Amino acid sequence: TAEITPANATNKTLLWTSSNESVATVSPDGTVTVIHAGKTKITAMADDGSGVEASCWVHILPPSGAVDLGIVMTREDGTKYNLFWAKFNLGAKAPTDPGSSFAWGETETKEKYGWSNYKWGNSASGPFSKYDPNSSDENVNKSVLDPEDDAAHVMLGGKWRMPTEAEWAELINLSKLHKIGIYVDSRYVIYGDKNDSEKSIYLRETAYWTSSLNTNDPSTAMCALIGTGDQGITTYPRSLELPIRPVYED
Repeated sequence: TAEITPANATNKTLLWTSSNESVATVSPDGTVTVIHAGKTKITAMADDGSGVEASCWVHILPPSGAVDLGIVMTREDGTKYNLFWAKFNLGAKAPTDPGSSFAWGETETKEKYGWSNYKWGNSASGPFSKYDPNSSDENVNKSVLDPEDDAAHVMLGGKWRMPTEAEWAELINLSKLHKIGIYVDSRYVIYGDKNDSEKSIYLRETAYWTSSLNTNDPSTAMCALIGTGDQGITTYPRSLELPIRPVYED
């Protein structure tokens, strides 16, 4: 809100600008619209040629518990969204805590993992009661986890969920292109700024679930292999357990 003095000024028109429109934009009436985490300077300048202006800094913070690595994804319809990565694995209390492990498409941990007690089927050969591309039932023939079967969404709520195969691939690809750093620390890989915990995430050297099914072999789901050697997308039997690193879509 800008206060104009004197109150009887002849020209009360203001020119509003944002110094970083990738963070936030400002409309002609001074309404600020958030675009992405970061900071920008909002300025109101008198339109009378006097050069009089006033500014304030606006800081847009990532969601609580999330880290902004500057990743912007594109949906199938062409629209874009910001993707924030959780600081911890699902169920973890610290960056180096392994957290909880889940079978793919299950939202609770258990003592034993395998086909004998898997929620969606009891054999690698199928059939599966959900997430089966061989089914003619549209409620079964799905390739991405529904929110109610997404452990990250069920446990954290809101816009939290498990990453898709494409989102994991983007994180790995960015590190390979050196757009964000990748550093090795014992059995962990650090993405982002290793000197700033608010701009980096620790990932244990292991595989992590994606929310994407392997439609070529529905007994498996896609997972991200993280390590100091080869990194990339692979598959793993969906009845077995892997950790989850949540993401926040905004």
